[in-house]
Amino acid sequence: MNSTQSLAAWLNQIDANQQVFAGRGLDKTLLYLRNGRTPGEGWGAYPKLGSDLHHSALAIQALSYSGDSSSIGTIAGAASVLRKGKTDSLDQLGVDDLGDLIVIARAEQRPGDEAYVESLLNSLQRGYEALTPNEVSVRTLCSTLLAVLEIGRTDVEVIKRWIDQLLALQRPDGGWPPVAGQPSMLVATAMTLRVLTKSAKGSSTEALRRGLYFVQGEIEKNGWTLIGSGGDTFTQAIVLRALAEVPGADYKLIQDGVDSLIAKMNQDGSWGNAVGETGNIESTALSLLALIAAGENRFVPARLVTAALIDVKSQLDEITEERNQLREDFEKRVQDDCGEVVRQRNTLTKENQDLRGNVQAAQTELRKAIELKESAELRQQVLERELELTRLQRYDYISTLRTPTAVRGWRQVFVNMVFALPAVITAFVIWRFWKWPPSWFGIIEIILLFFGGLATSWFLFQRSRVSLLPRYFSEGASEYRLSSDLDSLRYMYMDMAGSWPAFIREEVAYRLLSDMVEMPTDVGLRYVEEMTFRLDMPSQERSQLSSWMRYALRLSPGERRILFDQLRRSTLK
Repeated sequence: MNSTQSLAAWLNQIDANQQVFAGRGLDKTLLYLRNGRTPGEGWGAYPKLGSDLHHSALAIQALSYSGDSSSIGTIAGAASVLRKGKTDSLDQLGVDDLGDLIVIARAEQRPGDEAYVESLLNSLQRGYEALTPNEVSVRTLCSTLLAVLEIGRTDVEVIKRWIDQLLALQRPDGGWPPVAGQPSMLVATAMTLRVLTKSAKGSSTEALRRGLYFVQGEIEKNGWTLIGSGGDTFTQAIVLRALAEVPGADYKLIQDGVDSLIAKMNQDGSWGNAVGETGNIESTALSLLALIAAGENRFVPARLVTAALIDVKSQLDEITEERNQLREDFEKRVQDDCGEVVRQRNTLTKENQDLRGNVQAAQTELRKAIELKESAELRQQVLERELELTRLQRYDYISTLRTPTAVRGWRQVFVNMVFALPAVITAFVIWRFWKWPPSWFGIIEIILLFFGGLATSWFLFQRSRVSLLPRYFSEGASEYRLSSDLDSLRYMYMDMAGSWPAFIREEVAYRLLSDMVEMPTDVGLRYVEEMTFRLDMPSQERSQLSSWMRYALRLSPGERRILFDQLRRSTLK
């Protein structure tokens, strides 16, 4: 017997020798489901309520799969009642109801029941073909297929067609939508994975792999407690059951799902829609089925597992030894037949290692160069900001000197100087020729008169220089005191706005200075550019406003609000 046959034999032995037990509180769950049946009927949404086919099918399936011998009578009694109530109206039932009846028939396991199952399949096919493809959800399609596949009817032609229809609905991300045209959802994807696993269709291998990757990715991203609608029990149970049945699923994810689901169990062994909610039949049955699929209620005798592991280890040692011998033989054969090629290979391997080391050193130098470049760019940005501030201050000073008030002030200084100095000189000349030679007292008077004229000229100059200040900047000042930088920006803006038409000044004050208090720099600059184009401002004035706003947007929101409030008041007074 080769290793593959031996491993298959051990797997069959383990599967045949599994024993059922009710651990971790599952005995309470079985008791909850048995006691939750409505007397003389099936199961409803909650214990002892009026029964319906869907909840009855879930409860019967969960009790049947648990392997609990004390539930056999409960299953048989409820199944018999439900069969009698629906047998005469099979053609009037929907697809979901027919699937539930197939699930119940499987749990009954009546001998010679093939005719009843065939009638269910025929009614199911007629009911399904009466629907258009857009009317069938993925969940309904999967429920129907699972019911048929679990009774072993993979040979039915219509089943193959339905599986092809299901494969065609797979989304590019690997998941399945609730209905065609919608994004992928966990429940629809999990149920589809169970269908593809049980169908064993060769063409579905890649679709199964992509769907499993989608489900595991969603769990790793959100965790078991957040999947579905905030970690609802329905979604968690459906997904856990699918992962437990699909080959190749991550064992750690399955174990985490089992622990998370058991942690949500109520004291009476039931599950509600969420943590702390009252238990119901659907959530409890689905949770039990998920835990059963994960092997939570089964164990294998230790002696059987030990023997299997010893045998497998022995086989692995033999395989490893054969592999090593084959490797040595292959290397020797290659050395004998292709010695020169091997030497060249070894040389190329060494050169490749050296080249890899050189590449790593070059990458290290490149990272250092990138860091130096980033540091230089940061320093350049700081210097550019300082330079722009210096330019703004210089522009503010030049703008101040060019204002109409400043020009009038300079004219006044010139007039004062022209009239003051000639007056002093004329007085001196008159006195000089009026009395000559002058006495000592006259000389003193001449000197006093000369310096008095100079003092008068200086006084007039100082008085005229006050008029150079741009008084209109202080008009409309608020109670806030501005720093020197804010003053510079304020003066610069008022000088620019002085040459604008009235409607542009008002539009900028209403819109720009109001909207840009909280705007980020990049958004604000685009907003300024779009607004100036809309107002049809000349290119020079548009450039000046953009330059001014580029610096103003670097202020903190508080400083920006103070500056813009004062500018708006000055403009709209």
